[in-house]
Amino acid sequence: MLNYSKTILLALLVSGLLITATGCGSPTSDNGDSVSSNQQIQTEESKKEDSEKSDLDESAQAEQSNQNSEESSSEKSDTNEEISDISNKELTDLFSSALDEINDLAYDEPIFVVKNIFKGKDVQYKSVEVDNHPYLETTIDYNMLVDYYAITFTDKALEWILSTKFLNVDGKLYCSAVGGASGIHIENISIEKIQDNKYKATFSCYHFSEEECKTQSNFEIKKTNDGYRISSIDYCPTFLKPALWNIK
Repeated sequence: MLNYSKTILLALLVSGLLITATGCGSPTSDNGDSVSSNQQIQTEESKKEDSEKSDLDESAQAEQSNQNSEESSSEKSDTNEEISDISNKELTDLFSSALDEINDLAYDEPIFVVKNIFKGKDVQYKSVEVDNHPYLETTIDYNMLVDYYAITFTDKALEWILSTKFLNVDGKLYCSAVGGASGIHIENISIEKIQDNKYKATFSCYHFSEEECKTQSNFEIKKTNDGYRISSIDYCPTFLKPALWNIK
């Protein structure tokens, strides 16, 4: 009987140890599952955040692209408006003024042109030679002539008309001593727009013989801070060509 009791007691002790061992193992397993679950949740949240960030970046890029496109269209529109807001009368008057300035240089003596430009000023001059070409040295500042022609011309057209019969020597105006021919009269100017700021003009020229000569000229205009100006023009009378008046 005693031995039987010992056997039962021993069995109970072994059973208790097994239960204890099993109980100690369970928390470890539960903790491991909990950690794994937290990591999975964090990974999913990170992916979600990355996806949302990517969507925001794409949205921002699309918005910036649209903004750039709108700005570019606006700039182009502004440029077209600058060219298109000139009236037919303004355009015709501007071109007519350009013809008058060009023809004055082609058909009048240069010194007379200078005196007419600077009416009211005591224009003094003397004969000189520059590279074996006859010129008249004047008392007028060259920049004053530039300012005058800049009322009608700009860019290449301004550079060209200043180069026809004038020189800048130490800031003073020199004009060619060669020039003068029969007069000319312009009538019936009509202007056709070719593209943007480019135009073609058709007009009638009358020389001393009173014979009509139909002439065409291509020109361009540019809007400056002071208004519209002729920026390019291909009208060049024969008497303005250097081979005729720049005689050695």
